[in-house]
Amino acid sequence: MYRSSGDESGPETSRSPTPLPSRLLQAEPRTSSIFIWVLRNPMLLLSWTLTLLAGVPIRYTTGNPTVLTTTFLFAIWFTTLALQSSIKTTSRLPSWLRTLLSGLINPVLWTSVSLIAYAFTESAFTSAPFPIVLDTLQSRTTLSDLVIDSSLPVPAAGDFALSLLNAGLVAWGLKLYEYRAQLLSRAGLTVFSVSSLVALTNVALGPVLAKALGLAPATRDLAFAARSVTLALGSPVMGMLGGDAGLNAVMVVASGIIFQMGLGLGVGRWMAGALSRIRGHHHTSHGAGGDVEAQTQLDAQGMPRSNEAETVAAGVTVGINAAAMGTAYLYEAGSVAAPYSALSMMALGIMTVVFASIQPLANWVVNQVALST
Repeated sequence: MYRSSGDESGPETSRSPTPLPSRLLQAEPRTSSIFIWVLRNPMLLLSWTLTLLAGVPIRYTTGNPTVLTTTFLFAIWFTTLALQSSIKTTSRLPSWLRTLLSGLINPVLWTSVSLIAYAFTESAFTSAPFPIVLDTLQSRTTLSDLVIDSSLPVPAAGDFALSLLNAGLVAWGLKLYEYRAQLLSRAGLTVFSVSSLVALTNVALGPVLAKALGLAPATRDLAFAARSVTLALGSPVMGMLGGDAGLNAVMVVASGIIFQMGLGLGVGRWMAGALSRIRGHHHTSHGAGGDVEAQTQLDAQGMPRSNEAETVAAGVTVGINAAAMGTAYLYEAGSVAAPYSALSMMALGIMTVVFASIQPLANWVVNQVALST
């Protein structure tokens, strides 16, 4: 017999949808996440695709490593940038661990290490001397040189890296323009003067001190003339003085990473708090009293907000020691000391180049470290 219309809701004729398997419900968000990641990292995917599908075949069919090393450089660079960004924004790690890992995953550091590892691997497989393999990483033709004269050799990986660093200097200049009111002031003049004095001290006494501590040979001593100058400005200084550019680059990157991690782990806040307590004790001992927090208000990075002198001092400390990495951290964190850090970094680098180009001073420094002990 047929069921009446009132019975159509029975289990045999139910119109309720069948639940989807749980694995399909999980697959859809996962696919969406992968698609979003691809949209956010197109250059990373393009770099690795060109490395594997163009660089490797061209290297092993023609023997020319230029395409491989160049695409590999950009692949490592964008990979470390993506990893660093993911670590900074994740909520699964505690703040101190995010700071530590993001500092260690430095694009400049790991791109350099990866290219050196490539050079060692290439040298082992081809039996070519390691210095010769390293020399294939650069043709000494920058992008600007190629625009002026198209007959020059095609830039290699090292030339692209140097061009990127030079572009970074222009970017810093644009950033400084935003803070021209602060920089074209008495505080800005103070920053420039102090940074110039530090640059002169580094060029004249840095190599001499390194030699006194027993560092040899002389090329390594001369690397200390541009101890914390940005890589783009340290390179011409090493060329003028004959210093070890590799050691200089290691010092610049290492000091930047250490300072950046130190700021993120709260060293700046701890030092500023200690200075505030000392100042508070000094005022109390002289009968001034007062609230220490009111005397020196700190921002999230431990940089003073209300006291201009302390803000300038904090910015100069970061700029002349941590260079671009420390300054970039201050900008990311929104610190009020960031513009002074950028100015001191640029002034230190520019004046280091200026002092190294003064021939009598350069000759004196080279002669001091070249003398036999």
